Amino acid sequence: MVVDSRLTIEGHAPLPPTSTYIDSFGNRFHKYVLNLNAHSHDYERFRRIHGVVHITAAGGGAPLETPWRRDDPRTAFRTMHLEHVRVDVAPNALRLEAVCGPATESEDRSCPLGQVIDSVTIQAR
Repeated sequence: MVVDSRLTIEGHAPLPPTSTYIDSFGNRFHKYVLNLNAHSHDYERFRRIHGVVHITAAGGGAPLETPWRRDDPRTAFRTMHLEHVRVDVAPNALRLEAVCGPATESEDRSCPLGQVIDSVTIQAR
């Protein structure tokens, strides 16, 4: 779950005080560029918020969440599908790839097992 009071996370109450801290970390610490979460069982990547890319990647270990009912304009990509995230670390960047997992009845996309379904490179600030 992305902990940002401005986000509406289906099935989870937002935590306004925590978002204040996370936003302030992004504003103060130039090396803080990724917030990787794994509470909601789905995949969602947000555009930078206070310099930080937020990714919810918990596409395994439990059934998928209830499908989203509304959109967030800060979302760069999301899918209701099992997945795992591969992270490659380089001196000046992080490369993340969401990799398609096994099919389920409640998914919103089909993809070949192992195919990259989303990717992003986060440059150091």
